[in-house]
Amino acid sequence: APTFDVQPIGNSVCLDGSTPDLSVSYINGTGSASYQWYSSADPSAPLPWTAIFGATGATYSPPTDVVGTLYYYVVITFDGSGGCSEITSDVVSIEVLPQVTTTSTPSVEDICVGGTAQDLVVTHTVGAGNVSYQWYSNSTNSNTGGTLISGATSDTYTPDPGPFGLVGSYYYYVEIDYDAAGCDPAISGVYTVNVVADPTVTIAPLGPLSYCQGATADALVSTSGGGLGAVFSYQWYENNTNNNTTGSAIGGATGSSYVPSTATVGVMYYYVEITQPASGCANVSIPVEVEVTLAPTFDVQPIGNSVCLDGS
Repeated sequence: APTFDVQPIGNSVCLDGSTPDLSVSYINGTGSASYQWYSSADPSAPLPWTAIFGATGATYSPPTDVVGTLYYYVVITFDGSGGCSEITSDVVSIEVLPQVTTTSTPSVEDICVGGTAQDLVVTHTVGAGNVSYQWYSNSTNSNTGGTLISGATSDTYTPDPGPFGLVGSYYYYVEIDYDAAGCDPAISGVYTVNVVADPTVTIAPLGPLSYCQGATADALVSTSGGGLGAVFSYQWYENNTNNNTTGSAIGGATGSSYVPSTATVGVMYYYVEITQPASGCANVSIPVEVEVTLAPTFDVQPIGNSVCLDGS
C-alpha cells in the first residue's frame, strides 16, 4: 500500500516572510497519483477541510500575507485498477506572526557623579523563531549610529558605571531580532541616564575654634545644595587628624547642625557627610578644627596683711 516517505513540515514566519513549500512524496502504490491540499483555521474541524483551489501538486506554497495560523494537509488519490486507497498526510501549521514591536517605555534616570544606574529593561511582542538582543550606547539622543556594547545580549542591561564619573547624559537602545523568515529587527526607544554634579556642603563657622573646657561651643551649621532634589541626610564625624576620610561617626549626630563637646581637653576635627536618595549623590565637608583648653585658674592669689596707719 502507498505510504508517505516525506511529510509536510510546518513553520513559523513573520508577516510576508517566505516559508519553504509544503512538500510530500510517497512510496509504493499503483496508477497515477493526484493531489489535493486542504486548509482550515481550526485544527479540530472535521475532515475534509476546505480544498485549496489550484493546490493540486506534490508541493504547495502557503501564503504569509495575513497574520494568523492555518493548518494544512494533502490527500493523494490513486487511479487505475490497482485498488490503492487514498492516503492523507500529517496536518501541519503555518503560523504567521506580526512584526515585533517594543511594549516598554524607555527609562530616564538621574544620578550623581559616581552613581550606579538601574537596569535597563525592554519588553516586546512575540515574533517568529528565536529572539536575540543587542544593546548599544550612544553619545546623542538617538537610536541609530550607536556603539555596540560587547556582551550586552539579553533583554536586560546593567549600564557600565565607568563613564558616570563625568557629568553628562548617556544614551542607550536595544535591537530585538527574531531569526524567522520575514522578521525585521525592532529598535527600542532611547534610554537615558543623566549624571549631575554631586551636592555641595559647607560648615559655618569655619574655624579654627577655641573653647575652655566645659564651655558651650557654638553650633556647627551645615549648608547643603545641588545634587538631585531637596532631601538631604546627615552624619557628623569627629577625628583627631585633620582630614575628612578617617573620622568616626558620632552616634545620634544626624541633623544639619552639631554642637561639639568641650568635655575633653585637646584638638578635634569635625565634618559632616550628606547624602541624597539618588544613586551617588553624596559629599563631605572640609573639617573644622575645635580646640578645647583647660579653664583659666589663679596661680598667684592676693595675700592679706596688717599695718599701722600710713604704713606700707
